[in-house]
Amino acid sequence: MTCPSNSSVASSSPWLYLNWARTRPVLVPTLLKPNSKAELVTAVQQVEKSSGSVKAVGSSWSYSPAAVDESLTHVIDISMLNHHLPLAGEKNSIVPSALKPDPPPPPFHHPRPPHFVHVEAGITIYDLNFLLDDLSPRLAMPTLGGSNGQTLAGVISTGVHGADFNLPPIADFIRAIHLVGPGGQEWWLERSGANSITDPTRMMAIAADPTSTLLCPDITIEYDDQLFQAAMVSLGRFGVIYSVVLQAVPAFKLTQHIAASTWEGQTGEAMWLSNTAAVPGTTPVQGHFREIIVSPYANGAGTHDCMVTTREITTAPLNPQPASFDFLHFVCPEGGLNPPLIALMGTLPILIATATSAAIASISWMLAIPIVGAIAFSIAAPTVIAAATTALVTLETALATALSAGGSSLSDKIASICNMATLAGFKELVPALVGAFMTQQRSPTPPGTPDTVDDGFRLMTSQTDRSIPHAPRTPDAECLRHMDGFEFEFGLQSGQTDLFDFMNAVFALTEEFKDKNMPQGFGMSVRVTRGTSAFIGMQQSDRTAHVEIDCLRGLIGQDEFYSRLHATAAAHMGIPHWGLLHSLTAKQVDDIYGRNVVQWRQALARVINSSNGNVATFRSKFSIDRNLEPAAGCTIPLGFGSFFRKLQALKTRAMGFHHAFPNKPKGGNPPSGPG
Repeated sequence: MTCPSNSSVASSSPWLYLNWARTRPVLVPTLLKPNSKAELVTAVQQVEKSSGSVKAVGSSWSYSPAAVDESLTHVIDISMLNHHLPLAGEKNSIVPSALKPDPPPPPFHHPRPPHFVHVEAGITIYDLNFLLDDLSPRLAMPTLGGSNGQTLAGVISTGVHGADFNLPPIADFIRAIHLVGPGGQEWWLERSGANSITDPTRMMAIAADPTSTLLCPDITIEYDDQLFQAAMVSLGRFGVIYSVVLQAVPAFKLTQHIAASTWEGQTGEAMWLSNTAAVPGTTPVQGHFREIIVSPYANGAGTHDCMVTTREITTAPLNPQPASFDFLHFVCPEGGLNPPLIALMGTLPILIATATSAAIASISWMLAIPIVGAIAFSIAAPTVIAAATTALVTLETALATALSAGGSSLSDKIASICNMATLAGFKELVPALVGAFMTQQRSPTPPGTPDTVDDGFRLMTSQTDRSIPHAPRTPDAECLRHMDGFEFEFGLQSGQTDLFDFMNAVFALTEEFKDKNMPQGFGMSVRVTRGTSAFIGMQQSDRTAHVEIDCLRGLIGQDEFYSRLHATAAAHMGIPHWGLLHSLTAKQVDDIYGRNVVQWRQALARVINSSNGNVATFRSKFSIDRNLEPAAGCTIPLGFGSFFRKLQALKTRAMGFHHAFPNKPKGGNPPSGPG
């Protein structure tokens, strides 16, 4: 049986789900919004009683339908589950009460000693950064992505990463997962043996304490590598992540430097990646952080311009600068777009005049016709002038409107302008805009100017506003949401050429579409991390390169370009990001993840079978289409799970079982690598 819950949970019906990019509206029959762990358990049990299907949402950040699709009957909003644990009034705590006397060694290279922090997983990265910074001593996440609006659960579940090339993705810094799975069954999952962080005896004492609500008396506590590595990146298929113990580090400062470079050449970024970064994940690379923004359009010399941001851990005094550029924001600030648009605006009157003169000259022969010539000319002139100048005049009007109005739909206006410019014969506007985005929004650090120095989390997530301490996060401008995001991961080991072959193919694809009068407006960034120990995390190589591609939505030929982009990535062994645009099939998932996804499915079957839960509770069209389902032949009829559940409880109550037999084989054989 699962822990009883008499709590009620707030609900509303129906509810319109809309993801961050505003591309996937889904009308969900019922929304559940728990305010506590007990209410979360009630919510899951309520769904099962109705034979429904459910997923959790936080900030709805995902482009893909990984979180919500049309097959769901319920959605659980975890945004209220955002606290540091234990809550006020709790008698016991996991951290530090249940921690082993001697902390385990960190499973990855980091120059800072670990600290463990227990938090509810509905907290946003923005609020988590402030929470850690307010602790004594001040703490911080070792690595972060460039955004901070996502919930911690969403970041973990989809394999989000940073650009710290000696560190793995964020999920690998999670040391324990408190999961509410099928049937409302609670699970506490950790790595096995020396890599576990809690003492089983202390954990069982907290679970048995009637005054503590942190752990249910019937919680299943597992020190099991297979279960943990499966649950790390699980896309909500295992259940709802209620809380996690994360491995933080003492707060640190970063120094930031931005320099212009090129992709090609002896000192280019491709050479740095090949000669310096392409080493086994266990081999540290000199430095800390590197992000390479690459123009997909060749410059006059035939190479591709780059803006390179490097960051290093430092003890230098703070020297904060205005918020650093977030690549997703490159279409919003009018200041970054105005110069090339103003330059085009200035040329249009001359072009219109020239086109008008040419049109008049083309019918001037009419004037030589006696008597009726002048009449014919006066009738024909407006028509030929309009034919020659309509596109230019329309473009001129659109530019004037965009430059004067700006606003939330600026990205749509720019896409429209790019399309009109292309149709009017000015396709060079698109690469000119891409170049302007890079040079004006990622300005190189001027020679002789001190580098930026700021708190690590502020530089990593552009969380640099100090005007109002701990102010609520400013909502993203609507125009940011009018972008399409892709990301592909490539193994980066000595001798591997997939990344470089892919980049060359994208350069060629970009020129092909430009030559066909369908220029695409997009930018690319390349970042490197270590691999992940999560079975279906995208970072399947010891060292992984991430290519993020952000596209201006609505350009001519875009659907064809997107299709070709996916095919190009697949041809070069690129693994799509779970949370960004992709169209993976079950076969592609099998081809990409191989034995790891088999073990993931085995772990899912164990969670479902041992909880007496319904196999369909956290199932969705997304999981079915990709065969993210229990291993065939491993599920059992509903009702038989209680037997296995009792066996599991006996195993948990055998105090120190996993410590007495740390090398006892589990149900799987996890791959080697970080973690």
